[in-house]
Amino acid sequence: MTSSFPDLFSRRPWRTPGRELPCQPPTGMLGPHETLMLYDLAHEAYTGAGCIVDAGCYLGRSAVMFGTGLAANPAVADKAGRIHCFDLFTLGPHGAAMLQQRGQEARAGDSVRAVFDENTAAVADSLVVYEGDLMQTVWPPQPIEVLFVDIAKTPQLCQRVVDLFFGNLLPGKSIVIQQDYHHGLACVPIVVEFLSPYFEVIDARTDFSHTSHCIAPIPADAFRRAVRYDFSEREQLDLMQRAIDRLPDELRHYLGLAQAQLLHQLGRPDEARRAARVWQQASPPNTSPVDPSNWPRRLQQLDEALARPVDSSDSHSA
Repeated sequence: MTSSFPDLFSRRPWRTPGRELPCQPPTGMLGPHETLMLYDLAHEAYTGAGCIVDAGCYLGRSAVMFGTGLAANPAVADKAGRIHCFDLFTLGPHGAAMLQQRGQEARAGDSVRAVFDENTAAVADSLVVYEGDLMQTVWPPQPIEVLFVDIAKTPQLCQRVVDLFFGNLLPGKSIVIQQDYHHGLACVPIVVEFLSPYFEVIDARTDFSHTSHCIAPIPADAFRRAVRYDFSEREQLDLMQRAIDRLPDELRHYLGLAQAQLLHQLGRPDEARRAARVWQQASPPNTSPVDPSNWPRRLQQLDEALARPVDSSDSHSA
């Protein structure tokens, strides 16, 4: 029997100690709980009322877990083309270094489309793949039941995700998983907080993901503002603080870094340094088993960002 998304998140079976993966997914940057979560969503809660969007599928780990879960889902008979995958399929410096550490030949700038195709061959019939820059991607609008976002790595991409996908969510049905929520980029929690009247948070953090359930239609004016990201300085700071205040203390670390960087970009260097010191002196958060160096690396990146002058030509403040 199919579970609802809120029911599944109340149980969180992906956190069961010692649980084994249902398949052997390819290398990727998802944490162990996130990886199982995508399988469980497609297996136990997905109904086929809309498609699954995998925005930022990279080497195919998320696509394989969605596809394997869908294959085991008895509630969805027609499984062809249900999962829409989006990626530039170009290896970045961090991804190249990660693969090199695992003994694989890799250089930043390499195309990984062939690797993705090989990794996802077993679930290829359920995939529709869109290769290229999301800013230029043409996608035929259709209802979305599960929106998994692991591509909002810049403010512009964050806006594009809202513009391309959020108008196709199904109120009362869809869930949105923001895998970049706890990665230190302010625009993601700011937009999530701005749209919070139309969503219910059902999981504040699984590894690095934040999940919300769409509970009401997004009004046209709110949708346009989220796409334009035309928030005043005061609005950005207030939304960022509200997002932090929603979280228990032990989950606030990465949003704290994002707040410090936001203050710097808004031309408040002294406040930014004070905010940064709070988190530099704090006990480290629980690190991701897939990337235990994430927190010290993020602290170093923040130090480097605070040392740079603000680019006044950047119209984004997140």
